[in-house]
Amino acid sequence: MKLKLLTVIISVFIMGMMQETQKTQDYALPFYEWEYQEYNPTVSQRYMHLMEYNSDARQVVMWGGHGFFTRNWTWAWDGTGWEVRATVCPRTRGHAAMAYMKSTQTMMMFGGVDMNLQVLGETWGLNGSTWDLITTEGPTPRIGHDMVYDEARDEIILFGGRDLSCKIQYNDTWSWTTEYGWRLLTTDVSPSPRAFHAMVYDSKREIIVMTGGSETCRIVALPKVWEWNGQNWKEIPNNGPARAAHRLVYDSHRKVTIMFGGYDEVGTQHNDIWEWNGHYWKTTATNQLIPLPRSSHGMAYDENRNMTLMYGGVWNAVGDLGDTWKLKRN
Repeated sequence: MKLKLLTVIISVFIMGMMQETQKTQDYALPFYEWEYQEYNPTVSQRYMHLMEYNSDARQVVMWGGHGFFTRNWTWAWDGTGWEVRATVCPRTRGHAAMAYMKSTQTMMMFGGVDMNLQVLGETWGLNGSTWDLITTEGPTPRIGHDMVYDEARDEIILFGGRDLSCKIQYNDTWSWTTEYGWRLLTTDVSPSPRAFHAMVYDSKREIIVMTGGSETCRIVALPKVWEWNGQNWKEIPNNGPARAAHRLVYDSHRKVTIMFGGYDEVGTQHNDIWEWNGHYWKTTATNQLIPLPRSSHGMAYDENRNMTLMYGGVWNAVGDLGDTWKLKRN
């Protein structure tokens, strides 16, 4: 009897140790490595700019933003450095949104505010090295919105944003297709009005993930995660970081969403990395050489080279930034 009881106790102890080991493995910190790229003064320092991956050209495209001496050119990263893609472009603007539509091989851009503080409602398309004004109809002119391409449904989804005076915050959802153009979608549930949130397309689950943003003119970041399934929004319970003016990318090799930078709920800027796997957030570890804290930076995932590219942004302590970084998961 005693031997049987002792066997049961040992078995329970071993199972407990195995479970704890499994938990440790499940929650082991992912390790990322930053690599600083050679500075190119021609590109110029900027923030509020746009970066998106062109999967057909296998290049990261960057355009727009504000900053001292910012040239209104379109840039492309070829894996080793920045090169000029186009010099004839829409007038420069910040806080716009851009998404690459694979079915038409077009980089689509909407909204933003120009150097004269005019909020814009134009939709532009970039094919190769040529920008074309597609339409001035569609969503209300706005800043701080975001939009991504839903590959499974072949449409671009735009959500939120605000006007320049911050008297109006939006929580409308729009769809862009080549057949219908812009359409305002009716949803049963919607996130609260917000701006400076971030969105990304999760190709494994065929949904759009949205995090953070600010509901007021002050940077008061939100911690919530929302998902769009093609018909409706759903809030996902989580205890992740509250951020605004941050960036998200989707690592299509590892099937996780990566978040970097932005403001928290008290206005502090960050330079940490978080992972979202569709169920919970993970903090991460990095090498010692890391970028400065920042917000309103540009970031895109290069699926051909299996790495994330980040450029510029603003750090309140020093101003506009003009640094290029590669980020890889080890």
